[in-house]
Amino acid sequence: MDFETLAIIDILPTRKKDDLQNYFSKIPKDERDQVRMTSSDMWETYRSVSKQFFPNSKHVVDTFHLKAELSRKLQDVRIRVMKDNYVKKKKPEEIKAMSPQEQEEYEQKIINYYLLKKFKWMFYKRPDDKCFDPNNEKKYNKVFKRYLNYYEIYYMILDIDDELREAVALQECLYAFFRKNDLKTAAKALKELITNFHASQVKEMNDFANTLANWKQEILNYFEPVQIGEEFIIDDDLNNAETELIKNFIAKNRQKKTRRMNSSVIENRNRIIQSIKCCANGYSNWSRFRNRVLYCLGMDTSFFLEPQPISRDRINDKGSRSKR
Repeated sequence: MDFETLAIIDILPTRKKDDLQNYFSKIPKDERDQVRMTSSDMWETYRSVSKQFFPNSKHVVDTFHLKAELSRKLQDVRIRVMKDNYVKKKKPEEIKAMSPQEQEEYEQKIINYYLLKKFKWMFYKRPDDKCFDPNNEKKYNKVFKRYLNYYEIYYMILDIDDELREAVALQECLYAFFRKNDLKTAAKALKELITNFHASQVKEMNDFANTLANWKQEILNYFEPVQIGEEFIIDDDLNNAETELIKNFIAKNRQKKTRRMNSSVIENRNRIIQSIKCCANGYSNWSRFRNRVLYCLGMDTSFFLEPQPISRDRINDKGSRSKR
């Protein structure tokens, strides 16, 4: 997909390295050398193919996939803690036979397991989400036998385990890294972020630190602004004052016309492709499926219930006749 025009260039049957190399080798080298940036998820094949066929481009790892990977690590921590709190429910007479301390531990594990199982969706939310507003209405909870809102439940979950709380805090550090930094500060901030993940007591977070270190340069390339639209040209005949005014105008408008590289749009197109496959109950002919997708996602494709007339005037005439 072309990042500037959002036009779909082509789709391939697989993402195997041989297929990618075979496809890109057919594109003239002069054309490939003009590519400035490429973006993908954390599939090693994409990085190696990008370096091989687009030597003048900077490869960017998509932040969505990076955050999704950390989210999966956080879920692994939640599941591990949840399993540690699993106990079989006992009969009333068995509970009475326990000591007071054993009863307290048993009841606490039952509650912890309930919280981690019932409210696992909270780990997909940000702490500043509206649902965690402490002023939200409280609802009666049968397990706790009192009124609670999601804000109170969320912090009850974080109090279950220190590693779980630390993993959530590190996830927020990653979000803050992308939100607060720019091209000048990103390198230092990323180094500190990797150090924090390595220093964590949580094994899953240590594994993610290795991911950050492995894709360090591609993460930093994300902060490179991408120019959208054509470049401005200043006439040499203008005087210095006029040239300065125009340069200031260009600088302001260039800020509005730049954005950071990511794969959000192409992920949206992937969802549309999945919908096309679903509506057709699958395709057995790859060529037909490819043509169908390119037609549906084409930027210049016009959809009509009837064959398109020669001119727009005839459409208007037909509409006016139908109204009569």
